[in-house]
Amino acid sequence: MTFLWPTAIYQLIVLVLVILFFVSLCLFVNKMIKNSRETKASLKRLEEKMEIILEEIKNKN
Repeated sequence: MTFLWPTAIYQLIVLVLVILFFVSLCLFVNKMIKNSRETKASLKRLEEKMEIILEEIKNKN
């Protein structure tokens, strides 16, 4: 039984690419979740500011 270096190198490269794919997928999902949370928080702040502006407009009339 002989050890084939080209086959071993090919399998190692494929394994590294698969691992890299899953790591990058996890990082992408985490970034999307973080961005979604920040967007929700900014929308909530914007809504609060709009409520203040509307109340000021009502008080002027």
